[in-house]
Amino acid sequence: MAHNTKPILTDVNGKPIPQYFDPLADEYKPLLGQHGAARSILYGPDDQPITNENPLEVRARLLEELLGAIKDSDGIKKIADAVTVSGLENLATETKLEAVRTLVEDLKSELLLVKSELANIKANQLSGDQKVQLSGNDVVIGLLADRPPASEMRGRGYYAWDETDGHKLKYSDGTNWRVNQ
Repeated sequence: MAHNTKPILTDVNGKPIPQYFDPLADEYKPLLGQHGAARSILYGPDDQPITNENPLEVRARLLEELLGAIKDSDGIKKIADAVTVSGLENLATETKLEAVRTLVEDLKSELLLVKSELANIKANQLSGDQKVQLSGNDVVIGLLADRPPASEMRGRGYYAWDETDGHKLKYSDGTNWRVNQ
């Protein structure tokens, strides 16, 4: 049957509760969650749920930071200064060649550190120990009568099921509730 043929769930006072329609069970079910947010399943770019067996690749920023550190290192700058746009003629002397050899050895050491860090990242991802921090606005859903004072919810949103002005999401500015534009 369709969702519009089933009664919605209510609390002890007959007020609607947060809920969703489960078409397989053909009924409304309570919307569960914690800390004022509904439970959700995150999907990766492969359209599969993100799990320990199917982790989200989150190492791009770390790799960019590591490559940026290499590009900014003194060794790379010295090599870039030694090689001119017109060619390698400035490397022809034995002194300069020895300086480049030293710089190459320094770069090898730095590259080994980067490889080691990348191996640690890969191991964390494969083991499921990779830490991911999500950020964003916190929105609480509930009844208008249960909405806390704006001073207690600064920077957080509140969506009231029984709001009289068109079910608009409101955010606290620390003093008042403001309609999200």
